[in-house]
Amino acid sequence: MKTRCRQRRRLTIRTRLSLTYGALFALTGAVMLAMVYVFMKYGPTYELPDNVAVTLRSPEHSVTSPQASGTGSGQAKPTASGLTSISIDSKKELLNTLLLFSALALVLLVLAAVLLGWWLAGRALAPVHNITRTARSVAAGDLDRRIALSGPHDEIKELADTFDAMLQRLHTAFRAEQHFAANASHELRTPLATTRTMLQVAIADPDHHDIRTLGPKLLETNQRSIEITEALLTLSQADHGTLDEQHVDLADVVRAVLGPADQQAGQAGVRLSARLAPAPLLGDEVLLRHMASNVIDNAIRHNHPRGTVDITLMSPETDGLRFIVRNTGPRLTAEQVARAAEPFQRLQPRTATAAGRPAGHGLGLALVHSIARAHDGNVHGRANPEGGLTIEITLPRHRGRSGGDGQLLHDRRLVLGGDR
Repeated sequence: MKTRCRQRRRLTIRTRLSLTYGALFALTGAVMLAMVYVFMKYGPTYELPDNVAVTLRSPEHSVTSPQASGTGSGQAKPTASGLTSISIDSKKELLNTLLLFSALALVLLVLAAVLLGWWLAGRALAPVHNITRTARSVAAGDLDRRIALSGPHDEIKELADTFDAMLQRLHTAFRAEQHFAANASHELRTPLATTRTMLQVAIADPDHHDIRTLGPKLLETNQRSIEITEALLTLSQADHGTLDEQHVDLADVVRAVLGPADQQAGQAGVRLSARLAPAPLLGDEVLLRHMASNVIDNAIRHNHPRGTVDITLMSPETDGLRFIVRNTGPRLTAEQVARAAEPFQRLQPRTATAAGRPAGHGLGLALVHSIARAHDGNVHGRANPEGGLTIEITLPRHRGRSGGDGQLLHDRRLVLGGDR
């Protein structure tokens, strides 16, 4: 209760700004008044006659009273016309009168400054209230809401534009996660439903089903479920930045992958060539092996007989490590290239066979993207004019030197390499 009471008594920003404006105006006015007083006291030389009367005129009169009679010095008295006159007969009384009227004027101006500051603070904070209302709407579930602040390009406008960009990225990421979850559920449901159907048929008619025939089918379906689950776990590990960092030579990782890949390429009739330079870096060896394996496997799968896969690993002195995989294959459109970067999106149907093997699960490209991102790297790619893809992955030797969160959502739409 005490905390709530303190929060209710807390002044708003608008009130604090208004009081701050008034206090600053009062301070500067007081300083100016003091300077004028000092200047008027020590600057001019005064030669005042006795009993000089200064008459205060009301708005309906414009006549100044003549020299006052011999009343007490510095005293005010009403005149015959109803006006008020102040008799000044010394320098001290003149300065005191100047100080009195200046102080009264300062008080009135401070009150006006507070009111004007209240109005200006309200206008200045209006965009902030708009941002607050938008944030509340988004928190309530309206992810399509945007601030769309108009006006001059000042700090508030920059804040609103940044907030809108953040909301757009969050909306895009949220929709991508929803799409990914739906696809993952579908991918896992298919092998499980297939297994259940085969078991139900076998239980319904056990005499006509041999375990030696049913077993391999169940194992194949189960293996598919395991592969999807492992790919999802690896993807989650990379996305959350869970790395077992150690000093790794990427060339050794790629060589370890080239053994099985060379056998796969031979069965598919694809020629595999590699030029590898030493490429030391700090990273997770297991995830890097997944990345290299998916890129090379993708290049072999989506190729054609007598095609080629060229692998290049460079380690320039100034730039980060560059891992390039170029393969021949069918021609692709820009839309296919962009769609291939999303999870569970395949370049070919599941039933098609590429390079003598069935199509993958559609997780490889997302894996490559996430692994490169976890290592502060970038993944770029393009469709070759004659067919196939060129995938280029840039990795820093040390974390935090390239890539970055600012490019994550943008790079996700580029071509990645992987099991497609």
